[in-house]
Amino acid sequence: MRETLVTERSHAVACVVAAQVSLGERSDGCCMIRVDEAYEGEMRLFRTRRDAALRAEDGWLASIGLSVLADGKNELDFGTVTVRGDTVHFAVRAEARVTRCSTPVREAWLRPDQDDDILYVGRTSHQLIRRGDTLAIRSRDPDTELRRSFPGADWFPVDPSWRVYARAVPLERSRTLELSYSVAAQEVTATEYILAFERDGVTYALEPIVEPKRLFILFRDLTNGELTSTIGRYLYAPLPKGGRTVLDFNTALSPGCTYCEHVMCPIPPKRNMLHIRVDSGEKMPRVAHAVL
Repeated sequence: MRETLVTERSHAVACVVAAQVSLGERSDGCCMIRVDEAYEGEMRLFRTRRDAALRAEDGWLASIGLSVLADGKNELDFGTVTVRGDTVHFAVRAEARVTRCSTPVREAWLRPDQDDDILYVGRTSHQLIRRGDTLAIRSRDPDTELRRSFPGADWFPVDPSWRVYARAVPLERSRTLELSYSVAAQEVTATEYILAFERDGVTYALEPIVEPKRLFILFRDLTNGELTSTIGRYLYAPLPKGGRTVLDFNTALSPGCTYCEHVMCPIPPKRNMLHIRVDSGEKMPRVAHAVL
């Protein structure tokens, strides 16, 4: 499981790339995208939801720690986490008070990325997560100064021309996509097609990660390190229908690790470098603690 749009509850900032769009045919036989009058309103709603999720008590701005776990015993301030393969056991320190689902616990078997396995010490939460081949305990505190002082995300002006039709071009054989994370983890996935789109008469290609209900696309472009995050950005898109989908770069997002160093973010693969300026979507965060 990867870090998603803003938090694991990605429905809070649901992708709107399929909304208010229709595909038509130009006289030359190429596809075009018609954007109706509701598009500006959809983008305002998208950005409002993005800010709300970032400011949420369990959002990235609340992250205060990330403890990568090794096989065997791992000592934390409030207890001991013991890893044996895929089995993870937690034992509370004698002086600590830990709850799970509002019930005090002295020990627990933990499953990664499960909301009902989150441990609490006061208002601070601790959750077992898995990213690729790595297990870690992620800690969040809703009372962080970063969360309280967040000025809101910064965005490029909405530009409907960056909402483009893309063809899903099948590969002769599936291609391995090796992902590195900003902290420790690595993951291997496979892609069976590339997404090809045109911009100013030039064709560009991106390799998507196919999730059950959507595409997850990590990309870099020539704005990185200047106006957007150095690490790159993320984009979600609908699963292809009839061999095509829509890429809306107005919904391109900065990774969580650009807001807080205690987030494990997948890094865009080298093959997803776009040699063009994508002046669309979310800009570099305006926060002092960003890992750019």
